[in-house]
Amino acid sequence: VAKVNAKAGPFAAVLCVGQFFGSGAGKDDQLQPFMDGSSQIPVPTYFICGPEESGSTSAIDALPDGGEVCPNLHYLGRAGKKKIEGLDVGFLSGVYNRYTFEGDPADDRAVVYEKSYHLCDIEEVVIESGFFKQEGVDILLTAEWGADFDKLLTPEQRPTGTNDCLLYTSPSPRDS
Repeated sequence: VAKVNAKAGPFAAVLCVGQFFGSGAGKDDQLQPFMDGSSQIPVPTYFICGPEESGSTSAIDALPDGGEVCPNLHYLGRAGKKKIEGLDVGFLSGVYNRYTFEGDPADDRAVVYEKSYHLCDIEEVVIESGFFKQEGVDILLTAEWGADFDKLLTPEQRPTGTNDCLLYTSPSPRDS
């Protein structure tokens, strides 16, 4: 991010979606330099989570409503709407699972990240977005691509990985 920010920025924020905490050996060590202050995140970074591996989410387990993980790194939360750099950002962490979607959320979801979202999470996004007040959001972040989204893109434009970031520069489109 620092290299891209230096070359094409400055950016006001970075928005990340998908499997944020990675997988495999060493995944728990990746955040440690930022947590202990030996490294810094150069641009305010906001993220939601996707199908995270069990045990990889200790940094956010106690933050179901979101919060600062370390300086300049913010977990948005399970579902809702927040203002970021003048933009209204709606978000939904997790992925669809037909077996849990209409079921009851896990009893411990306030202290352990649950990788599948529930109907109540969708309802929260709709209510928080101001949909019923004709307000809406400027950006909607989800950890999944919409059905057939890739058919709107050329092969070169299609995403290739599980993590995709959007770099955004100020001012807000609403200001123009």
